[in-house]
Amino acid sequence: MGPVSKLQPVHHTARERVRAEVTSEIVDAARRLVVGVDESALLRWLIKNRQKAGIRKEYNDAARPSDTAPEPLPTPPPSRSQ
Repeated sequence: MGPVSKLQPVHHTARERVRAEVTSEIVDAARRLVVGVDESALLRWLIKNRQKAGIRKEYNDAARPSDTAPEPLPTPPPSRSQ
């Protein structure tokens, strides 16, 4: 048996390790962001204001009939070649 048969399956691949590390970094960054926003009245207002604007836009876009097809262009009359 060659060296290939001696390899054992790896339980944690490099991808899983990187994903876990990146995920924990993202969670930590999100927690810091929430704490920072929570301490600032201006940031709280700004986030709520933008959230309301987004909700309003989604509502207006859903209410607007956007599925109407444009009118077809008129076809030109056949040309008379001589």
